[in-house]
Amino acid sequence: MSLFVSLVQSDYLFFDLRNNAGKFTHEHAISEDGIEMTFATNYLGHFLLTKLLLNKMIETAKKTGVQGRIVNVSSTIHSWFSGDVIRYLGLITRNKSQYDATRAYAVSKLANVLHTKELAQRLKVIIKIH
Repeated sequence: MSLFVSLVQSDYLFFDLRNNAGKFTHEHAISEDGIEMTFATNYLGHFLLTKLLLNKMIETAKKTGVQGRIVNVSSTIHSWFSGDVIRYLGLITRNKSQYDATRAYAVSKLANVLHTKELAQRLKVIIKIH
């Protein structure tokens, strides 16, 4: 990812960012960073890539007058989760026996939706200020 980000940041390019990586698995897995793998793949990767490219997208829009779009692909399954997201993520990260693949997927997609809503609010402020 760092090579991709550095290549994009090297020139003033107009681009849209489409976060569409996804994973669903019945097997419980933990990333090398110690995070439940479905959440790491479906949400944290998108969050990080967006964070790394956002300033470049804002800078490019100012210089060119053309705004790029950020598209985060989610799923209506996000509405299947109810409860405390943070507590559930901690539970399935530490305790394999509590893992429910559908619930884990729903949490990751809920995180996409919440991230997208928050990002939209923050970008409205940035665009109005500049």
